[in-house]
Amino acid sequence: MEALQEAKKSVLVEAYSFTSEPIAEALVAAEKRGVDVEVILDKSQETAKGSDADLISENGIPTYIDAAYTDCWID
Repeated sequence: MEALQEAKKSVLVEAYSFTSEPIAEALVAAEKRGVDVEVILDKSQETAKGSDADLISENGIPTYIDAAYTDCWID
């Protein structure tokens, strides 16, 4: 939470499960103060009960669903 509150430039999130309302609210607050926030979530979050994905996407934070799994990162 402290890192989210202190972020000044960007916050990039990749998560399998996203069910923390305090973190969702901190991401929304960061976006509102001008921090570039983007979130990538697992496909399961589209229909998961208790997911806070809607809260962040409804507040203008780009939220992507990753339905493909890969064993490598590409820079």
